[in-house]
Amino acid sequence: MYWDTYAPHGTQLFENGYRDQPLDEPLLDHWRNYLDYEPRRLSFISTNPEFFTCVHELSCAGAQYLCLGNPFLLDIPLKQTVIASDTENQRQFQPKWNQYMECGACGGVLISAATTSRERAVMSQALERKYNIIWIRESDAQPRFPLFSPAHNACQRGNLLLLSPMGFSGIRNLLTPEQRTYLNNLATELSAPALSYQLHQGFESGFVHIPPTCVTVCGVDEGQA
Repeated sequence: MYWDTYAPHGTQLFENGYRDQPLDEPLLDHWRNYLDYEPRRLSFISTNPEFFTCVHELSCAGAQYLCLGNPFLLDIPLKQTVIASDTENQRQFQPKWNQYMECGACGGVLISAATTSRERAVMSQALERKYNIIWIRESDAQPRFPLFSPAHNACQRGNLLLLSPMGFSGIRNLLTPEQRTYLNNLATELSAPALSYQLHQGFESGFVHIPPTCVTVCGVDEGQA
C-alpha cells in the first residue's frame, strides 16, 4: 500500500530515520508477535534485574553459548550484523557506519564478534549510545565485569547480550582468519529476523547481589518467559 499509494507521488509517509521497508507475511507476523510480548519482557526486565546479570546457557541456530545479559534481544526482528574490515578506507566505511547507527537508533540490534578495530569502534559507540547490541566474545571463559562498569549497566538495562560460543578458544588480536570467519558466521546466523532458542539458567556472574531465581525459558518465540 505504501509503495503503490505514496512513493510514486514523492510523498513521505514516515519521518526521517524510520526504517520504512516492505515486510513479507512471515516477517510481519513475527513483528506482530514481538509487539504483543514486548511489554511482558520489559516488565520482566524491570522487576528481575538479577536475571540479566547471571551467566546462562543458550542454544540457538545450532550453536551452544554461555550468555550474560538480555537474551530477549534475539526476539527483535530488526537486526544488523556488524562486519567491517580495517583495510577499508574511511570513504568506504562511512556508509556502513551510518547504516549501523541508523539501525541502533531505530531500536534494532547490532550483532558482532568485534574482531577488527572498526567493528569494535561500532560496538563501543553503540554501547555508549545505549543501543541494543549482541556481542560475541572470542573465548568460552566465564564473562565477568566489575560492578557498575558500562557493560554491567547495559546488561541491567537490557541493552546488551554477551555470547561466548562453547568449545571455541581464541585470543583477541591473535585470531586466525578461519576463527574470524567462524565468529562472523555466528553473528550472521544470529541476525535472522525470527529465531528459536532455548535458555537455561547457569550460575552467578560474580557481580550479582541478589540470589537469582531459577528460570528456564523454552520457545520464547511463543511468548513463554
